[in-house]
Amino acid sequence: MLPMKSRNPLPAVLLALLLAVCALPIAGCGGTSGKSSNREAESAAEPAPAGGAESAEKELQATRARIKKSEEAEDAEIKRKEEAARKAAEANAAAAARTHLSKSKKPAKSKKAHTVKSTSKQSTKKKPKKTSKPPKPSGETPTEEAARKQFAKEEAREEAEYKKREREEAAGR
Repeated sequence: MLPMKSRNPLPAVLLALLLAVCALPIAGCGGTSGKSSNREAESAAEPAPAGGAESAEKELQATRARIKKSEEAEDAEIKRKEEAARKAAEANAAAAARTHLSKSKKPAKSKKAHTVKSTSKQSTKKKPKKTSKPPKPSGETPTEEAARKQFAKEEAREEAEYKKREREEAAGR
């Protein structure tokens, strides 16, 4: 340190205090997320007990309790999301298995006797036309269906771009 020629230590103390106040926000700019920031907040919230102040200890315990509660809430939310994702995956797998089974099982066609002719009149009811739409997996909402179709379009576009790039590279050689 440089020797100070000032007779009054107040300016030096104020300068040191100002530097400390400015350094704290700058040091916090790194910004970490998740549980490590909670641990940092917990360690920063642990002031050294000065003169056995009970209020500081109570405040410290309350801070620790809040941090613990928030961590437990985060863990519960993560578990809930993982469980929902697992159930969705199981439902999709079950739906895929059902559609596969329904496609593979075809009823046996009955043989018609060529010699027997029917004398009954034709029915006036129209048979419903078969739609070309693939059957929806059970439990799929319109939003999910739209998202699935959009994803398929994007995948097809990316694949076409990749093939185009491959052709260009092959032609350039």
